Amino acid sequence: MVILRKIIAFILTSLLVPLFLVVWGGDSSIFWGMYGVFLMYGTPFILLYGMPVTFLAERLTRNIQKRKRLAVSFGIHLFFGLVCVFIVGFIFKEPFGEWGFFGGILFIGSTLASIILWSVDELLRKLVDWESIQSAM
Repeated sequence: MVILRKIIAFILTSLLVPLFLVVWGGDSSIFWGMYGVFLMYGTPFILLYGMPVTFLAERLTRNIQKRKRLAVSFGIHLFFGLVCVFIVGFIFKEPFGEWGFFGGILFIGSTLASIILWSVDELLRKLVDWESIQSAM
């Protein structure tokens, strides 16, 4: 049921991150256009980069007690969210240069995505009775 929980977390995160970024941007007249752009470009990053990170965090923290596991899992998600900024920076040959608007959106978006993915996954873990879902299947 871990895979189902991660897929649901991915879908919710893919919908929430663009929403937060557009609301943060502030201009309501271009809301749906910006939401679509962020959704179109953010979702593949969350799928191809965020999902392996969340599976890695799950694997690394499975034998740790609850409170400590939450903190370690959050740290793993946040670390890899910030590493994403530097990976993209090295690809575009500006690892520590002035990125302007793109750098700000990338930094805020990747950090926000990692926090939202962690939060949604932990909420789903805590609030949903996965054993009853599995027995119903």
